[in-house]
Amino acid sequence: GESYSDLQAALNAAAKGDTVKLLTSVTITELIKIEEAITLDLNGKTITANCRKAIEVYADATITNGTIIANERCVDTRKAVELTQDVNLDKIDLTDAITNDVVINANGHKITTTDAYGIEVTAGKNVTISNADVEMTKAGDYITYAAGFKIANGDYAGATITLENCTITMANTDWAYAVNMPASVKNLNLVIDNCTLEGAVAVQCWGDNNNITITNSELICNYTTSALYTSYCVVLQSDGYSVSENNTLVIDNCEFKYSGVDNFNSPIYSVDDLGTGNTVTVTNCTYGEKVVAD
Repeated sequence: GESYSDLQAALNAAAKGDTVKLLTSVTITELIKIEEAITLDLNGKTITANCRKAIEVYADATITNGTIIANERCVDTRKAVELTQDVNLDKIDLTDAITNDVVINANGHKITTTDAYGIEVTAGKNVTISNADVEMTKAGDYITYAAGFKIANGDYAGATITLENCTITMANTDWAYAVNMPASVKNLNLVIDNCTLEGAVAVQCWGDNNNITITNSELICNYTTSALYTSYCVVLQSDGYSVSENNTLVIDNCEFKYSGVDNFNSPIYSVDDLGTGNTVTVTNCTYGEKVVAD
């Protein structure tokens, strides 16, 4: 194939079905765009973006085998992104999917993050995240309200976001949530199925008028400060500034576990409803023993 000295030029020349292979690590100062359904093979190399975003994706694309580092967003996608090997991404953003459904299929590979968020949905209609292994590796209480999967503020107008067959593991820190729905998330259907979610809280909701369904999943609390919190796996939150209201939460066939500090003697709880007008249903669930790391 033809060689290019500029990554964007190589991507521009690629046609649907082509593969662009990175031959050396590169540093970019402006974001690059993928506008065809191609494969970007990082070939074990690194893209370092000295700018807010590294890659914007406008077509169904595959990104494989390497590392992407950016100041804020590594992959900003309006279409589908598929991972075929482990990729070290500080963050994937799903943005502005106003007319198209967005799908990320990680095919069981790992998204490793040291940023505030692993995957963030910031706008859109229907979004599906499947077969992803998201891990926050930076331990310690380094940032407030970090999340492996964050749903950004907005009125989702009945859209459905699905998280299926995923594992999200947040480092032991008191403010890191596996899934976080901030205060202005409204009118969203969140479906979580067959997932393992571990964080200070596995699923945290601050928003209003949302339908949350969690099935066939393992929900693990690893909160490390027993004096501050009790071991709730799912929280409908109120913090004095915002109150979650009129949400419907259904949890079925799940297991609740705790994996935090040894001196944390509180029992495992499923849901802490601190909000107003919420409806909570928990059925066919079990409460596991303390999880001990290998």
